[in-house]
Amino acid sequence: MTIALGAAALGPVLIVVGKVISAVGTIMTIVPKISGAITAVKTAFAALNVTVLANPIVLIIAAITALVAAFIYLWNTNEGSLKGVWISSPLPR
Repeated sequence: MTIALGAAALGPVLIVVGKVISAVGTIMTIVPKISGAITAVKTAFAALNVTVLANPIVLIIAAITALVAAFIYLWNTNEGSLKGVWISSPLPR
């Protein structure tokens, strides 16, 4: 009697295991196609990155940002020179 109950319970488990193995096999056939698509998207983003970086507006913004960063760095590290020039300038404070 116990063997019959075990065999009866094992049948549905084997069906589920078979379906899982079949699904894994299907997924393994799809993975190479997805890999090719990911490579294509990676190439497209690299081309977009080159295009954006070559844009003159981006270059101008980068130059202005670099100048502002350099001015802030010099303002914070050179106590006597830049602040003295600013304080002695005729510009309103």
